[in-house]
Amino acid sequence: MAVKVHLRIQQFRQARGLSQRALAEKAGISAAGLSQIESGQTSPSVATLEKLADALESPMASFFTEQEEASVRVEVLTIGSRPVFQARQGAEVIPLGSRVYSVPFEPILIRLNPGGEMSDKPFGAGNGVEFVNVQRGRAMLSYDGQQIEISETQSVFYDPSRNHNWTNPFDGWCELLLVRCR
Repeated sequence: MAVKVHLRIQQFRQARGLSQRALAEKAGISAAGLSQIESGQTSPSVATLEKLADALESPMASFFTEQEEASVRVEVLTIGSRPVFQARQGAEVIPLGSRVYSVPFEPILIRLNPGGEMSDKPFGAGNGVEFVNVQRGRAMLSYDGQQIEISETQSVFYDPSRNHNWTNPFDGWCELLLVRCR
């Protein structure tokens, strides 16, 4: 059974004793927008998911999967069996975070179609440092007004609290491995 992202966000908010307004303020989004997300009327952008994960102090992957029992020492992940979040801007997000272990980082696979983007405008979300490796194709990082092309096999580190966005203005699709600090 597929996990419904909007219900997981609501569960996390309620488990932390937060009102919609309090979570919205903490995440830096509108209370009306959060209400629409939690009621399933709209899908959140990847940027909004990042902001909510940070505000809830949870990995983004927790919105897509149920927690599993820590009964194994090695957790093997198969990308084909992981949930895929279809973002509105031509992006697919596949959380690769552990369902067993609590770790200080969160790997996420992002696929951008030609013309796809993480968000409709640059955003600042997250703490510490993000690492992105372009696995396939090439992508454009908009960072504090700069446009930086990153090609296959190149990597970049940056401060995610600064305005940034990933886009694919090129003809072919691209795949990014993003690792967020939590």
